[in-house]
Amino acid sequence: MDCKTGRLPDYQVWKMMKYSSPTKQSVIEAALENPNYCLQLKKDGASYYLSKDPDGTAHLYKDSISKKTHKVIDKIENFPHLKKYVEDHFLPGSQVLVEILHGEDSKDVNRLCLANPDKAIRRQQEEGWATAYIFDILYWGNLAFYVKDFKVRLETYEQIFKALQNEEPFKYLVTAETVFENKKESLEKWLNSGEEGGVLKLLESTSKTSAAYQVRSIGSREARPANVTMKVKKVDTKDVVICGVTLPTPEFTGDNPDDHPYKDASGKAINRLYALNMISAFVVGAYKDRVLTEIGTISGMADETRLMAKEHPENFIGQVAEITMMSVDKEKQSFRHARLFRFRPDKPAEDCTFEEIFGEKE
Repeated sequence: MDCKTGRLPDYQVWKMMKYSSPTKQSVIEAALENPNYCLQLKKDGASYYLSKDPDGTAHLYKDSISKKTHKVIDKIENFPHLKKYVEDHFLPGSQVLVEILHGEDSKDVNRLCLANPDKAIRRQQEEGWATAYIFDILYWGNLAFYVKDFKVRLETYEQIFKALQNEEPFKYLVTAETVFENKKESLEKWLNSGEEGGVLKLLESTSKTSAAYQVRSIGSREARPANVTMKVKKVDTKDVVICGVTLPTPEFTGDNPDDHPYKDASGKAINRLYALNMISAFVVGAYKDRVLTEIGTISGMADETRLMAKEHPENFIGQVAEITMMSVDKEKQSFRHARLFRFRPDKPAEDCTFEEIFGEKE
């Protein structure tokens, strides 16, 4: 906060830090047993900053810049019930982190967030109003909490919103479910009930690691420090057949094109994969009624694989690949957040069937 003006830092220069994903299972196991970590239920929605400026204006900020307006994306007009609650009950100069929830998953939420306000409101009138799921606090009443340990931030926002709910019950704003003991059992219960997973969060700073909230500029590549927050989710694996490759287009779709390191001869920002002459994804499939049938594309893989597949796609097409994903949608016959894990030269392509993947009879 600027002590002279009493205003919060410019929201446009902040970007939500992503959860770290340890490569070693032992790190997760140790954190689940460590009393200096809590576990929060992770919901599958869309992450935003729910804010009230010192002048009383409500916002629902996304951590990216609009290509049309060149301003930080603000979706508060899509959710008038949240806007009114913030205006009526938040202290000026407050900001909390929320996951906007609606329907079954983030796809349903995006139907609201990506629509214009009129359409988003009409859909909520028909389907029900979206919920804001609070999982952190950065400011309250111009007091900066992001510099404090997560234990303090957690206690602060739970006390604030418990008091608000006692005063004015509002079912569309809830705090994240958080556990401190029996974390493994809670995680298993959440996963078995169909939840996305959990997030392990360091409660208090140690000699090596700070538990304060880390902020960064939009467009920055700075990573969240290791072992501060760790996403824990269910990982499933399936075997598929590589049917082809897709190639990237030159268009750059990210933020801050001026800072993007990959540019064409005229200095215009271009797609990284296009600039490096790599593939963008593998087209994968499986046998259905003894016919190799495409399922979709898998874009998660190492750059080395992308480069080799661009140079010699014939060496990959027809191979069996084991992929990891968060979940399998049997009804839509698709995967969520799939990425390449390894190749399976030991398995015949004909053994990769829709029945094996989706439980359907050939």
